[in-house]
Amino acid sequence: RDRFDEKIGYGWEFGDWCGSQKAEYVNDKNEEGGNVRLLKTLHKDQPAECSNPNDYYEFNVIVENGKYSADVVVGDLELPTSQKLFIEDQFLADYQLDAGTYKSTGNKEVVVNDGRLTLRLELRDDETPAGISQLNFSKLSDK
Repeated sequence: RDRFDEKIGYGWEFGDWCGSQKAEYVNDKNEEGGNVRLLKTLHKDQPAECSNPNDYYEFNVIVENGKYSADVVVGDLELPTSQKLFIEDQFLADYQLDAGTYKSTGNKEVVVNDGRLTLRLELRDDETPAGISQLNFSKLSDK
């Protein structure tokens, strides 16, 4: 849920608009699962409230260039979600899910040429969140 950090090698790309540099996170009562929740306005009615000037969020992971297999699991534990998913500008899926529903994109092959595996979640509107619980990937080859 944290902002991109070069030392750690992954995170969300927040601009100056997000003072907390954190996305919202929802977990179940047993803390065995959960998801990041992405809304147009994060941390609503809290001191850290902020609005994303874009209609999307990007998550980056520093990786070696090459071909990867990637699988994304989207949804939200408590709220209905709507999200369009892209990895490396390749459209993966468009899901509108009920509350408590998670959906996997299945393994998709993508090519990284810039040293960063980039996931983009596009928001459908200002009120409906996008949710993501997992990003799984593995390198297939150098080309």
